[in-house]
Amino acid sequence: MHDLKKAGIPVKTPKEMDRILRNTSTDSIIRVMEKIADMKPDISAYRCYTEALNKAKKHHISSSFADIIREFEENSEDNSATAFIQYVRSVSNVDFSSKDEDAVNILTIHKSKGLEFKVVFVTYLREYSFPKYKADLEEERRLFYVSLTRAMDQLHLIGSSSEKSRFIREVRHLLKSADSE
Repeated sequence: MHDLKKAGIPVKTPKEMDRILRNTSTDSIIRVMEKIADMKPDISAYRCYTEALNKAKKHHISSSFADIIREFEENSEDNSATAFIQYVRSVSNVDFSSKDEDAVNILTIHKSKGLEFKVVFVTYLREYSFPKYKADLEEERRLFYVSLTRAMDQLHLIGSSSEKSRFIREVRHLLKSADSE
C-alpha cells in the first residue's frame, strides 16, 4: 500500500477535517453560503463558496476548505451548495470523539468523503449487495473508488468467496496487471 502523504497527495484525518470545518473563518463563510443557498437552491457548492467569499469581502480563507468543496463536488451525485452544507453540518466532532488515536470509526462511504484513515476496511462486498442489484453500475463503481481512496496505509476488502463482488474481481485484475509490468 502506498503512503499518500509521502507521495505528496493531501489527505485529511477526521481531526484535520474537524479542525478545518470548525475554524471561525470557515464557519462564517458556511453561514453566508447557507443564505446564498436558500436564495439559489440549485447553485453548486463551489460557486456558492466563491459568491460567499465575495459577499463577505474575503479573498481566501483556507485552501484546505476549498479542497474539501472541490472533492465534494467531484465525488457527489448532488454537488449543490445545500447538499454540501448538509454534509458539513453532519460531520461533527461527535463522529470522531474518541481520545484514543487508534479508535475505530464506522462510517458510510458517503460520510467518509474528504477524510483519510490509516487503515480502512470496506465490508459486505458481494454481488447484488455492492454493487447493488439493478443499481447504476457506474455510480456504484465511483462509490467503490471513493472507499478505496480513503485509505492512507492499509486497505482491506471484505466480501463473500461464493458471491464475490465484481469490484473485487476488477481490483484483483488491476493488481495482477500492475505486478506483471
